[in-house]
Amino acid sequence: MMPGDERLRDGNITRVYTDSFLRNGDFVMPANHCHAYYEIYYLEQGACRFFLGDAMLDLHSGDLLLIPPQLLHYTRYLYGPCRRSTVYFRREDADDAVVALLPGGESFFREMRFVRIPEFSRSQISALFGRMLGEERIGDAYADMLLRIRLQELLLVMSRVGSVSEELPEDIHTTDRQVVAAAVFMRENYRREVTAAEIAKAVESDDIKAAEDAHVMTCIECGACSFSCPAYRPITQFCRRAKNSIRARIAAEKAKAAAAAGK
Repeated sequence: MMPGDERLRDGNITRVYTDSFLRNGDFVMPANHCHAYYEIYYLEQGACRFFLGDAMLDLHSGDLLLIPPQLLHYTRYLYGPCRRSTVYFRREDADDAVVALLPGGESFFREMRFVRIPEFSRSQISALFGRMLGEERIGDAYADMLLRIRLQELLLVMSRVGSVSEELPEDIHTTDRQVVAAAVFMRENYRREVTAAEIAKAVESDDIKAAEDAHVMTCIECGACSFSCPAYRPITQFCRRAKNSIRARIAAEKAKAAAAAGK
């Protein structure tokens, strides 16, 4: 920690900061989230699934995301251990002279950016993150300014060596329409009251239609509702049961439609 360091004030960060973690498959994020500042997410090793706004994508080693403020996102580590590094910053932390050199200039920060770092340049990006982490550990009076300087270097290097796009590449996994629909619903209803009890009541009474209307298909089965339920009701299991019933109904409807079309 830097002298007098206060990372968050009124919902926003007060300086550039960075972290790096090795995530295993048993790590579960508490919930999807957004924040008032920018995030650079870099996957150094491994593969993970990333929910970003209304899209779902599989990231691999060397993939980097620039996530703008207030964009909902969530990560699942489904494919084994991952090393991921992040930098958090405000727009004012990026020097105007640096921004002018980025693809699109000022518009670079208006949308999500996907950057694919080629294999021969990944060590350079990892080294930059390493130097920023070093400043976090030192945490002296110089570290704040040095972190800002490293941020400028990171923005320039990732733009120079990476393939930058504001569109998701075609080879990124986005075909699970059910999960994408859930992501859209969560984004549009992020601040609505949780309906876990309503869903559980509907499933307990075998009213699957009511559970579906309560958006049970958006449940990611994290287990938080069961853990926090004061009556110890197995709400996660109720949700899973409803989802399986809905999937079975949809499959039967598709089979019936396919059979009718084949006549």
